[in-house]
Amino acid sequence: MNDEPEWVRRFTAPEQGFPVWSAADPDLLALVSTLGGAAQVWTHDLRTEMWERLSQEPIGVDQGVWALPDGRFAWWHDGTGDERGRLVGASAGGIPEPILPDLPDGWLTGLAVHPSRTVVGVEVEGDYRVYVVDDGEVPRLLWATSFPSGVGRRHPKTGGLSADGSLVCVRHAERGDILHLALRVLDAGTGAVQGDLVDAGSNLEPDAWSPVPGDQRLAFTSELGPFERPAIWDVGAGERTDLEVDLPGAVFPIQWWPDASALLVRHEHEGRAQLFRLDPSSVAIDLIADPHGDIERDGGAAIRPDGSVWLLASDATRAPSVVDQDGREVVPSPEDPPPSGRAFRSFFFSDPSGVRIHA
Repeated sequence: MNDEPEWVRRFTAPEQGFPVWSAADPDLLALVSTLGGAAQVWTHDLRTEMWERLSQEPIGVDQGVWALPDGRFAWWHDGTGDERGRLVGASAGGIPEPILPDLPDGWLTGLAVHPSRTVVGVEVEGDYRVYVVDDGEVPRLLWATSFPSGVGRRHPKTGGLSADGSLVCVRHAERGDILHLALRVLDAGTGAVQGDLVDAGSNLEPDAWSPVPGDQRLAFTSELGPFERPAIWDVGAGERTDLEVDLPGAVFPIQWWPDASALLVRHEHEGRAQLFRLDPSSVAIDLIADPHGDIERDGGAAIRPDGSVWLLASDATRAPSVVDQDGREVVPSPEDPPPSGRAFRSFFFSDPSGVRIHA
């Protein structure tokens, strides 16, 4: 029996992030967890319910884990804590080794993988570079600039490489600053610019390419209105469509459904989050999940191969856990859950000008 006070057990309970999986074996998960103390990459087999530590990083794993097309799992190796390092990975039960050994060490600014191509953004001594590594080839420099930039979205690392591997989206500060980024799409083979998207004074965040090969639609987050809203950039047609979703709070695109018929989006309002299915043609929405609490904003939800939706949900009474859209826990921790907290109570007040403020 653990005699420590409840607040201590809540504070020291192991944390676990949202899992990733490969298309080749979606029942083998990888996630970052503090099960052993420091944050490390662990694998969890849904069939056997076995947990196995995969990484042995001296300072822990800070930037998450990625599933590679060949079934390996990768993470950023940073041996000193200055965030400069290289990509390493291993198969379940394997020994970690460098994934792209010919790349220079640097600060990771983006990653996108395709069965035959990997694109990496890295900052090296103030130079922001985008490298393409085709199977069996040495890295080639696709793009470089002195302005802050990277491949796809910052966190999580999505929205970088189109489904067929032909287009690369980079975010950059050439026309703004690090808080107001623009988007540029490059031909992954030649580096030729295929399109630019700029919202002067606002930020653009690339979120997800259509999963259908040849479909050149990129879902991104726009800040043009009073709240964040999803939008779609059809790079091939040179067209942008802002989706006016009928919801009261901010809405962020997460992922396309496999047939690209709809988007999974996250809605934030009054301290709580929900997931919806959004039809980009009609802008109709259908509620997918409402945990009556929070959903991890950065990489905290995904569509499984069987069509179900998983999310990393939490509220004031319970610690974050991975559940399906019906609230069933799908990745239970091997440790005892921490004690429950006190229920959240929402309230409002008005400022001197009469504006209603949620606290």
